[in-house]
Amino acid sequence: TSVNGSLVVGSGARIGGSLGTVNGSIRGAGGTIIDGDVGTVNGPIELRGVTVRGQVGNHAGDVRLLDGTLVEGDLVLAEPDHTSKRSDAVVIGVGVQVRGVLRAARPVRLFVHPSARLGRIEGVTAVAFEGTDVAGD
Repeated sequence: TSVNGSLVVGSGARIGGSLGTVNGSIRGAGGTIIDGDVGTVNGPIELRGVTVRGQVGNHAGDVRLLDGTLVEGDLVLAEPDHTSKRSDAVVIGVGVQVRGVLRAARPVRLFVHPSARLGRIEGVTAVAFEGTDVAGD
């Protein structure tokens, strides 16, 4: 857990609990397993080839789930604590699975690769993209 800082988890790590920041980013690399939740209040999340046994979410910031990341719980894009005119980007990339509900309670731009598998989507409409990443984001 961090208040004003980022968390970076290298390849193959095993986290026996949750990862969380208030003002900072979270990045995880391939083969990492996180037994709990991953969340930020104000900060981006990027997970590449990571397994999250809980949910992933934030109140403000982009979310990029890439390279076969598995989220066993929900993806929660909560309302920010402040008024923002920014529309965060949420990218669900190649081979990603979100087994729970993708719930957007704030304006976001949702990009989903055709190979991704999602449960129910609430509060946002998905836009498909080809390739390995969304251009311009």
